[in-house]
Amino acid sequence: MPLPTPEQVEKARLAVKQAKARLQAIENRQNEAERKLETRRKIILGGLLLDAAEKDEKFARALQVLVGRVSRDQDAKAFEGWQQPRPAAPAPISAPASNPEPVPAKFGQEGREPFDFSHIQVDDILPRSLIPE
Repeated sequence: MPLPTPEQVEKARLAVKQAKARLQAIENRQNEAERKLETRRKIILGGLLLDAAEKDEKFARALQVLVGRVSRDQDAKAFEGWQQPRPAAPAPISAPASNPEPVPAKFGQEGREPFDFSHIQVDDILPRSLIPE
């Protein structure tokens, strides 16, 4: 086997250097994509938490606790003057109309009484782990 020439050695070194640069560029793109995905997830989760806090007092209290845990000054400044969302007061239940309108029958159900859903509980539909306490 003949010995490699200095030109072959230099060419091989250049190929290795170029391959390392390509690998570094690929890793950089992968890291950037992962950071963007993580940021997107945080934004989505934050939006879901704010939405839940507007609808449920339990989530509103949890949000208050979380904001209270902000320790960095620059992060705390972002919440100066911020109004935390709260659930709206429930609408008052009005008395039923003295002469309610009849519920129209659906196609193919003439003569049937509307189904009464009042006996169905949330526990019957959702697993307990998904129901807020």
